[in-house]
Amino acid sequence: MLDTTRAKLESMYRTQPQRGADGAMHELHASTRISPEQGELLATFHEKLRPKVSLEVGMAYGYSTLYMADAMHRGGYGYHLAIDPFQHSAWHGIALASLEELGFQHRVKLVDDFSASALPRLRDQGVRADFVYIDGQHTFDAVLVDVCGADRLLNPGGLLILDDMWMPSIRKVAAFVRANYAHLVEVPTPVENVFCVMKQGEDARGWDHFVDFA
Repeated sequence: MLDTTRAKLESMYRTQPQRGADGAMHELHASTRISPEQGELLATFHEKLRPKVSLEVGMAYGYSTLYMADAMHRGGYGYHLAIDPFQHSAWHGIALASLEELGFQHRVKLVDDFSASALPRLRDQGVRADFVYIDGQHTFDAVLVDVCGADRLLNPGGLLILDDMWMPSIRKVAAFVRANYAHLVEVPTPVENVFCVMKQGEDARGWDHFVDFA
């Protein structure tokens, strides 16, 4: 990781006020951050896969975005789409301002929309991704919709990662995927807070397929 990225993240982990897109300094809410171990895992997977296009649902203050953008910058590869309808409101554009400060802005584009509408639209526009990280709305139904939408634009061989496995809603989605999506094969990780799968092929289930899940 670049020293400048590390310094920015360390400042954010200390919950020091950060500059937003409006030029003002804003307080951070610690509940939105990912752990350094999780961020390093995302960066490691990203560097190994070297996706031409990666995507995340839920940008917030940009913790995860900075880990992945730093990997892309150092490796000289890739383009990242971050879906977040609240980047300029709830999050004050802090992620965008940080990316510009670090010189990563050309690697990342904000999709200012809700994921339920953005993911199908991106697919219809021909977007295909090799890496998807989901950390947006955390209700069971919203996350399941995100997984279904992400799966349709994820290339075979690509990774899909869910955040916040400590939450029952996310664990239920993971249980559904394990039971019903044979084409998404779980990839074990040392970070218990994430659920990671690799896409082995396209969804070939019958129209009436359903396996109950715990």
